[in-house]
Amino acid sequence: MWYLIYNDDVMKLVFLWSCPIVVLLENGDVYTFGYGQHGQLGHGDVNSRGSPTLVQALPGPSVQVTAGSNHTAVLLMGGQVFTFGSFSKGQLGRPILDMPYWNAKPSPMPNIGVKYGRKATWIGASGDQTFLRIDEALINSHVLATSEIFASKDIIGKLQAFCSKVLTLT
Repeated sequence: MWYLIYNDDVMKLVFLWSCPIVVLLENGDVYTFGYGQHGQLGHGDVNSRGSPTLVQALPGPSVQVTAGSNHTAVLLMGGQVFTFGSFSKGQLGRPILDMPYWNAKPSPMPNIGVKYGRKATWIGASGDQTFLRIDEALINSHVLATSEIFASKDIIGKLQAFCSKVLTLT
């Protein structure tokens, strides 16, 4: 692990792949700089930056950063993953929007985070791929909202919505 000093802050991790350069501070702030033609710096544009610039659109402290060839992923403390940059091969893991520079703004991968009962615990990137390790609760609010619960004095059970429809037809 490398340590750098920038404006009297200790930078915990500098992830140097090729481009972009992504820096995670000990306080959870993320800075990026370098080549930005695909929006991989996360500043809402496709401009390159010559010095570290805070990624302001992240909603909370980050615990891990990673970068592929032209995209970046950030793991937040709550298990959400925010991505930005090139999307040509699905590496952002989120829907394509019909608006300029949508990919240059950090946005979360859908259905990942504590409120969904599945949180990322590790992220990685290489080339045009993004990798996640997910911890998922078997029972969470999303699963319960789409299930039917049944019980007797000896047992309690849960059926997914699609199973309960099949069972009611027989």
